[in-house]
Amino acid sequence: MDTDATLNASWARQAKEPALWFDRFQRFLLLGVTRSVYRTYIVERMDKATRKKQKDAVNEEISARSGLPKSWRDAAKRWNWKVRAEAFDDAERAKRDELYRARVNDILASGFAQRFARVAELNRLAELLQEEIWTDDKRWLPDVKQIGSGEAAERVDIVRFNASVIEQYRQTLEDIAVEMGERVRGVKVSGNLGLVQFAADELAKAKDAAQQAEQDLLAQLK
Repeated sequence: MDTDATLNASWARQAKEPALWFDRFQRFLLLGVTRSVYRTYIVERMDKATRKKQKDAVNEEISARSGLPKSWRDAAKRWNWKVRAEAFDDAERAKRDELYRARVNDILASGFAQRFARVAELNRLAELLQEEIWTDDKRWLPDVKQIGSGEAAERVDIVRFNASVIEQYRQTLEDIAVEMGERVRGVKVSGNLGLVQFAADELAKAKDAAQQAEQDLLAQLK
């Protein structure tokens, strides 16, 4: 809300409104939505009480539920405190809503909230995984097997196909396709996505072939 609008707002000082009562109205505003004229009166009394005896007198007045002075009731009615406070609350609420919407828009317009940013990051991940797939010591991992048991047991060094990297690569391709609207999440990837040099189904075949080769190797060693 601009300065001119604030100056002309109903909660600004009204024409011929006494400074004393406008100050009290401002205190009334600052008490928030649970405000009351009586509470404003008590707060002012407590603020002005500089000695313990004076504060005790105010507390006794509260305990006795003494009524609000007529001058306060008349002023609050004459200067429309309730209506002006409601207008003030509405304006404050509108400002908070505006700030909230601006914050939401900032978040949605930055970082991974943007589809192109997510796709770019997924592309980087796919390239990294693709490089690992074509690197022998990443695609084939050293492992050991024990042949036989007891004293006749023999340790055999083997290599195991890194199936997890293939699965992660395929899932990354799936995520890219979903982001691009080319796939519904949960539908199995098949065929060439056009994003890499080989198709996902060929990777699955390679995985199966590698596992079969490992089983054949173990069978020969027995």
